Amino acid sequence: MEDINLTTPIIQTLKTNWPLFSLMGVLVLMAGISIGLLVSSSLTPTPSTDPTADWKTYTNSKYNFTFKYPDNKRVVFDTIGYGVLRKPMVVSISLYSNGFQMPKFNTGFDGELWFSITVVPTPDNDIVNWVKEEGRLTWIYDARVEKSVMDNLPGYTLVEQKKGLNKLVITNHNNNLFLINAYGESKYAINDVFDQILSTFKFLQTTPSGTPQSSSSLKVEWISFKNTGYGIEFDYPQGLTATQVHSKYINLIGNDPVLKGSIVMPMLILENPNNLLLIDLYINYLQSGTSRSELEKHLNVQPATVGNSSGIRIIQDEAYFQQSTPYTTYLIPIRGNSVLEIKTNEYSGVYDGTKTSPSVPISNISTYQKILSTFKFTN
Repeated sequence: MEDINLTTPIIQTLKTNWPLFSLMGVLVLMAGISIGLLVSSSLTPTPSTDPTADWKTYTNSKYNFTFKYPDNKRVVFDTIGYGVLRKPMVVSISLYSNGFQMPKFNTGFDGELWFSITVVPTPDNDIVNWVKEEGRLTWIYDARVEKSVMDNLPGYTLVEQKKGLNKLVITNHNNNLFLINAYGESKYAINDVFDQILSTFKFLQTTPSGTPQSSSSLKVEWISFKNTGYGIEFDYPQGLTATQVHSKYINLIGNDPVLKGSIVMPMLILENPNNLLLIDLYINYLQSGTSRSELEKHLNVQPATVGNSSGIRIIQDEAYFQQSTPYTTYLIPIRGNSVLEIKTNEYSGVYDGTKTSPSVPISNISTYQKILSTFKFTN
């Protein structure tokens, strides 16, 4: 029988390679950090690069358009007066720096940017030639013309040749010509701020006629406005804009969100240190080389209540005064020796040769009167 060798086998010990383990640990750690950073960045919202993201929005329901405007400026709206080509404007907006103080008297535009929108029926002939002919003797006639696009609609841009501080953008929509005119204090205001505003301009989808609106779409939220310095409070429907232009001037303006038409209600705080009768105070402001007896024939004066206070309502003869401001005025005594003057478009006056009577009221007079009913005056 063959002998079997039972010698215990030798077990070889592996030598540990520490540098290799260290390298692998570093790689794993780096991979973990990279994944963590990737997840963290995916969860962190990317800041918006759109400079207009936080701007306010203006909407016009009559002509169905909307645009945004800066929220970091002092903004003054207007719908009274004439825009480009001496045509009545739909709306104008003036942008001022936040620290700007409005002068008591109009000394010309001294803000950063002014622009207006005018809407006219589309002319039958060539648009650019028509605009230049209408703008004869103005910068428009010699303006540089460029093709442009606004809200995917073809149009034209006219730029002032001399300083480049005037710009007119034209486009055609629903058989109307939209003329958007801008004037800026600098080329930055025209070429940057105005162009950013234009980039937000959109035409709205209109509801087909005969399509009933849901009752919820007709509900309008009302907003409160307070001037604590003079103890004035009132409410107005969302869609209008109330601006404290300066300490004695409040401007409420916009398109009626419920009824057709616009709302124009400038308010001015007058001082009455001599405690004059309200009509005497008013005539003193009006009088300029005209006798009192002549003025009174062209005014319709009645007692009036505005909110929780009483005063007078004055309606001017439109043909006699020939002014662009609203013809209906309320005068209401407020705190101290001050008087609040509220102007509205409710009525204009008609003179029949002996006296002045109110005209037929405008279609959205009920909105004006609802706003007036919300006024509260505190001492």
